[in-house]
Amino acid sequence: MIKPRFIERIVPVSSTQAAEMVKLLENTFRAVNIALVNEIAVMCDKLGLDPWEVIEAAATKPYGFMKFTPGPGVGGHCIPLDPFYLSWKMKTLNYNARFIQLAGEINSDMPRYWVAKVVDALNEAGKPLKGSKCWWGWRIRRTLTTCTSRRAGRDRVVAPEGRGCALP
Repeated sequence: MIKPRFIERIVPVSSTQAAEMVKLLENTFRAVNIALVNEIAVMCDKLGLDPWEVIEAAATKPYGFMKFTPGPGVGGHCIPLDPFYLSWKMKTLNYNARFIQLAGEINSDMPRYWVAKVVDALNEAGKPLKGSKCWWGWRIRRTLTTCTSRRAGRDRVVAPEGRGCALP
């Protein structure tokens, strides 16, 4: 077997079905943990806490915690689709993958949540949504016709004049 240089090691499994299930597990793991941290962010918001502070402090635990960050979606092609394929397949076998479905519901609601946060931040700054330019700091995607995205550090909504308001 020829191994490309960028692959550290090859892990053999018993079948192509097992290999596909490995991929489904990895992507479902990400989707579920993103849903968890998205829900934690909403809870922190309702409790008046900074979710970034909570996540950063939890990430200092030396074992058992893997850091995920909240955002408007799970991103990519595989992570938003693979868990739902697995859930659909399990339905054909009379099994209800409730955990996957709940994660999907939470993640599907996040764009609406973050857009509302942007609208609130613009309103607090006395800026109209229409015509405002917003830069998301999480993922590269077009969320609103008036908002574009790009990678950034701490997430901010930037008004046309260059003044911004921090988002949680």
